[in-house]
Amino acid sequence: MVKCTDIWIWNVVRENMTRLTFNESGAFPLWSPDGQRIAFLSGSGDKAGVYWKAADGTGKDELLGSEPDRTILPFSWSSDGNTLVTSDLVGGSNFDIGSLSMEGDHEWKPLLQEEYIESDPQISPDGCWIAYTSSESEEPEVYLRPFPDVDRGRNQVSIDGGNSPQWSPDGRELYYASPDGWMVVAVETDPVVKLGRPKSLFSGLYYVSDLNPDGKRFLAIKPPQPTDEQSSDEESTSLTPRKINIVVNWFEELKERVPVD
Repeated sequence: MVKCTDIWIWNVVRENMTRLTFNESGAFPLWSPDGQRIAFLSGSGDKAGVYWKAADGTGKDELLGSEPDRTILPFSWSSDGNTLVTSDLVGGSNFDIGSLSMEGDHEWKPLLQEEYIESDPQISPDGCWIAYTSSESEEPEVYLRPFPDVDRGRNQVSIDGGNSPQWSPDGRELYYASPDGWMVVAVETDPVVKLGRPKSLFSGLYYVSDLNPDGKRFLAIKPPQPTDEQSSDEESTSLTPRKINIVVNWFEELKERVPVD
């Protein structure tokens, strides 16, 4: 079960917040490619589904799609806005990956459905590839497949553990979280897939991350630091973020760590 709260929009220029959803009716917000709407999970049980609403708060929540045997979470858009890739909670503990058409009757289709967990899907800027996390090995790793024909190949991106992949705006790099911090991998897909060696970007544990469309700012949510009274078990199970950390000027450090030929 995924608990919904409410979604607020923070205006970084005016430094004020506007409420988008009400009555604990929103979670997993995702901006549309044109920035005009926000897709999100709403409802619970058999009534849970993906909705969207105008980003300025006008209008009603509009249902985009739902499935009776799973809770589908909006995760990534194709660059043309015609496809919404979803991370699908099945049976309360397993995750699959699907896609929701934004055309016609909003048909939902499965993409990856295996016995292990597959999550965090992210479509490449050119719409031809999908990066995701899978638990098929001993620990979660980041993988790369063609999109939408995901059965035409598979490449492992991360080494020694990884999750939460993010594409660079030009599609030439993938960032992901590792046990020791955030990593970056150079990506070539033409004429064949060629992946560079993972390099450290910055250290630290961050639960959620996002890359600004300009490629110059990295937004991440860091878990709260444990107090002396907290046990190690409490530290490992506490998933409630207390503050937002913005890493600035990281692109200059990246260029030093990953020289451009």
